[in-house]
Amino acid sequence: MPSQHPIKDRLRSARNRLFPPKPALIEYIAADIVNNCNLRCPFCLVDYDQVKSTNLMTEETFKALIRLAPAVAPGGFWLSCLHEPTLHPKLGDFIGLIPRNQRHKFWFTTNLTRPLPDDLIETIATSGLHHINVSLDSFDDEVFAFLRKHGRVKMFRQNLDRVLAAFARVSNPPFIRYITMAYRSNLAEIPTLVRWMNETGRAREVEIRYTFNTANISEDFRREQFLNADEWLTLKARLDALPFDNCTLSMPPDDYNRDTPYVPANWFETVPPTPPPHKHFKRPMQLRARPDGRIHLSGAENVFAVKVGELDDPVAFFEDITSEYEGESQEHVASAPASS
Repeated sequence: MPSQHPIKDRLRSARNRLFPPKPALIEYIAADIVNNCNLRCPFCLVDYDQVKSTNLMTEETFKALIRLAPAVAPGGFWLSCLHEPTLHPKLGDFIGLIPRNQRHKFWFTTNLTRPLPDDLIETIATSGLHHINVSLDSFDDEVFAFLRKHGRVKMFRQNLDRVLAAFARVSNPPFIRYITMAYRSNLAEIPTLVRWMNETGRAREVEIRYTFNTANISEDFRREQFLNADEWLTLKARLDALPFDNCTLSMPPDDYNRDTPYVPANWFETVPPTPPPHKHFKRPMQLRARPDGRIHLSGAENVFAVKVGELDDPVAFFEDITSEYEGESQEHVASAPASS
């Protein structure tokens, strides 16, 4: 049967590819410091028609949120999940607020299509963050403008070149992970992009992705751009022929149904804060954090939401509502914290 929580499954799968699960209270926090994006990509899993204004996380909320960092697994704290973090004018300041010994747990995804100041790029290069994800689908002007609506390849290249130069100047910069969405419009170019990422773009990892099929994507785009099974196999063969072992091809799963889309990924942003039910949740937990400080269960966002700034001790709060580790013995379960 198709998964009932496909977004949660993708988040967990992506994290587990990078970081094998380790015992931790919180496996990941998929946070967003803004609720908007500068682009309107036709394949986006977010329905931006529902976003009427840009909300920015406050410094007070960010300080409250990063108190959870010690309880998060390595590489498990995301500064952006659904939206574009460079829209936040204090992104660089926020990075500076993260304790140095916790920064290896943090990372973010960016489209690099906004004018970025030199000091922000330098801050990222010397930050100690684990990595950054860079969205790269094409170097062709027309294809880029089509797939990354409102973006321009010239600005992207300028930013990326400056990021690469800054990373080359410092010791131990974040590693770069490229994400490419595969469509008919960029299908022929993808192997060339993968070669460039590895030979010039300092790629530690590359992922070529299928589209998460949400209801806000137009049927015209699905019909004209989604790859069929033979096209995916052709792409796989071309990638397998390349001399790189850091490229992952994420093809549609067996239960992928183009004709039955899921709800957009930002559906839960209208869910009000509610107290958690008086029962235990399995650990490690998978959480989402919104710009206003609301924290949800990933994949079950309607179960509860709490404001992190209202918690005296957020680590103790989540300790109190969790029980056993998934897959562990009943002996361990018996010694878990008592239910609140």
